[in-house]
Amino acid sequence: MKTALIVLVCLAVALGVISYFALFSGTQVIQPLTSNSTGQGSSTPTLVLPTSTASSSAPTTTTTATGASQTFAANFSAPYPVTWQEGQSALAVTGATLQANQLTLAVNIQLGATAECIPINLRMVTDEQGDMATPSAPLGANFPLASDGSCNVAPNAQYTSKVTFTIDPTTSPFIFTTGAPSNLFFEVTTTTGNGLQVDVPQQSG
Repeated sequence: MKTALIVLVCLAVALGVISYFALFSGTQVIQPLTSNSTGQGSSTPTLVLPTSTASSSAPTTTTTATGASQTFAANFSAPYPVTWQEGQSALAVTGATLQANQLTLAVNIQLGATAECIPINLRMVTDEQGDMATPSAPLGANFPLASDGSCNVAPNAQYTSKVTFTIDPTTSPFIFTTGAPSNLFFEVTTTTGNGLQVDVPQQSG
C-alpha cells in the first residue's frame, strides 16, 4: 500500500514538471530599457509574451467626433445668435460648418443706405494670452466682394460671405471676436447629432 502511494506521488510530481516545461518553454522575456536625460537606462515592467503571439503595447488611436470623415453643420434663422454693426451695415452669423480642421462661418451682411466696404475684422482667439488668428479665406481685406473683386456694391443690398478659419479640432470651444469697433466675442461648439452651436458666452457676476 505504501509503495503504491509513493509511486502515485512520484507520477504526480513528474506530470507537473512535464506540464510546466510544456507550457512555458516557448516564451520569451521582453524587458526594454528607456534612456533618460542622464543617460542611464530605466527598466519598464517585465512583459512575458509567448513567442508565437507577438503583440504591440503601443496605444491605439481613435477618431474623434471632429475627424475628417465627419461634418458638423448648423444653419440659423432670425433672430440670429450673433449679430453686430459695422458702420451702417448689420452683420449676423447665419450658419457654420466644421470638417476636419476647417471651420467656416456664414456671415450675412445687410448694407445700409450708403454703399460701403465692410472690413474683415473677424479673428479667432488662439490662446489664453489673447493671440489672434486671421481667416484662411477669403484672403482679401474686405467683404462683401463684388464679382470683379472690388467693393462696388449697391446700397441696401444683402450679401452672404463665407469666412474660413483653420483650427485645431481638439480645442473646442472655438472663441472668435468681431474686432473693432464692435469688439463682440462669441464661441462655436460641437453638439450631439453632428451639430454646431454659435452663441455669445454668458458673463458671470
